[in-house]
Amino acid sequence: MIRKYLHLAFLIAALFTLDGCHTYKMSVLEGDFDARVAPAMRGAEFAMDSGSSIHRLSVSVHPMKDKSVDLVNVWNKEVYVCDLDGECEATDDYDLKLDERKADIDYILKSFPVSIDLEWMNKFETVYTAYGFGLDPLPYAKASFGANFRYGEIGVSTFWGLDYGKATYKYEGVFVSGGCIMCVSPEPKYTTGENSDSYLHFRGGIGAYASLFLGPVALVYVPSLTKPWLWRDDLEGKAFQGVEPMDDYDISFAFPWFITNYFGVTYTLDKVAQFRAGVSIVNGKQLADRAYYGSASASWLF
Repeated sequence: MIRKYLHLAFLIAALFTLDGCHTYKMSVLEGDFDARVAPAMRGAEFAMDSGSSIHRLSVSVHPMKDKSVDLVNVWNKEVYVCDLDGECEATDDYDLKLDERKADIDYILKSFPVSIDLEWMNKFETVYTAYGFGLDPLPYAKASFGANFRYGEIGVSTFWGLDYGKATYKYEGVFVSGGCIMCVSPEPKYTTGENSDSYLHFRGGIGAYASLFLGPVALVYVPSLTKPWLWRDDLEGKAFQGVEPMDDYDISFAFPWFITNYFGVTYTLDKVAQFRAGVSIVNGKQLADRAYYGSASASWLF
């Protein structure tokens, strides 16, 4: 009896393993992808007392406007597909391939009207550290490390979080289900299509900050790099000759980073409140245009 159940379990496991032998590859011909502007990455923006720890709760407002920016020099890589093996090398006896070609893609830069974040700021001698989380509108975490002096500060920062964005694109794709028991077809097939869907995905960025303190006023500069579609290497495709795909299509291009330069002024009131206003300029090597976003925030220090 035990041998019978073991044999049945082995067959079920084999079916799941073999049914996973599917290969879906996609070249995106053109498309629009939502890309949210980075949240605020900042230092203390005032001279903290050595050995002190402060919480900062901030509410920021920014105009809710979208801007379409064309991406340049984004290419789909050449992909070769072999019967039974899936993706293979060009030297192999391949059956189908996707040629290297330009991806005509736009970022739809977006800014949510209200965001909120909570930080824990610490200073030991001149060393400044901070960490926290926020909603913009989905959650993200951030951290900063630097030096805080009497007349200014300098440091580095990072953020990582979730986003929910729309993607609309046209594509060509290839499909092969090599050596599977439950395959639709063991032969590679070619398709074209278009799709529009919303994705929950990661985003992240790294940056630096510098502030000059003039009494209660701080002049602030924050440059940063943001990748709005972080770790995204596949997209959904439509049915293949009437049969729904069993997996997403792997893409062969990389979503570009973009640069944000923030210039602002912060006023600190008796180390219990802060008021901040500034402008962010979004551009990048692979962005054909730039965008400008104003913002203002109020913070409670406690």
